[in-house]
Amino acid sequence: MSNWLFHGNPKRFPVVDHLRDGGSDIAWRITQHLDDVSIGDNAALWMSGPSAGVYATGYIASAPFDGEKSEGWFDPDDRGQPGIFCPLHWTDNLVDQPVLKTDLLAAGGFESARVIRQPFAGNPMLLTDAEWALIPQLA
Repeated sequence: MSNWLFHGNPKRFPVVDHLRDGGSDIAWRITQHLDDVSIGDNAALWMSGPSAGVYATGYIASAPFDGEKSEGWFDPDDRGQPGIFCPLHWTDNLVDQPVLKTDLLAAGGFESARVIRQPFAGNPMLLTDAEWALIPQLA
């Protein structure tokens, strides 16, 4: 089983609103590791910005599929764009108490995570078992 981090930008898509409204299923656009993600793999949602960190955890719900970006994107140019999407199911909604980047770094062992080293890399980013284990420890 692999551990994946899906990166989101709250300035481009209202994921925080989705989570606050109780959303537990979403299809996230992926651009790499297309043949590596598997049903049942762990998934974490990372939000960028001043309060960067993990806002939900769960798993990959089904196989990636060809699709289009939804109408929910803030920029009209993003809406309807084709891509490959990975269905995710959130089991732990952390939106009101996210595991912040600052806490992950202070705990030690997360400084080598790709989201720290290359924050603009494509989705998803692989986390080591040790990096993944920090999230529930701090949640």
